[in-house]
Amino acid sequence: MMVLDSNVWIALYNESDSQHQRALRLSASFSNVAISEYVLLETCTLLLTKAGPAAAEKFLAYSLDSADVTILYSSPDFFHETAHFFRRLKNKKLSFVDVSLLMLSESHKVVTFDRALVNAIKARR
Repeated sequence: MMVLDSNVWIALYNESDSQHQRALRLSASFSNVAISEYVLLETCTLLLTKAGPAAAEKFLAYSLDSADVTILYSSPDFFHETAHFFRRLKNKKLSFVDVSLLMLSESHKVVTFDRALVNAIKARR
């Protein structure tokens, strides 16, 4: 199952995003995608500020109502593992959400436009 980063969702739902066309092309291959709870929260917030409430609502409705999207809810254990890893991580270019995706990359394919996250995922393999 593919897990999409916030930047992919934002580009998909924000027509003025520089990566919008790239996200549209990628979305043609999406089926059975997953979104982590953290990414969902981050995406809603950023879409609200960058593209407005209509884009945030459209994204949220799709995430919650589509049979093609699985929400990966966090657990206390995952939160604490992510926090511990975030504190130990030497690469301070990664946000807490990025670190959670880095951890999820061990069991899922993570799709992101974030070069630092791509490199961190490659380094962990």
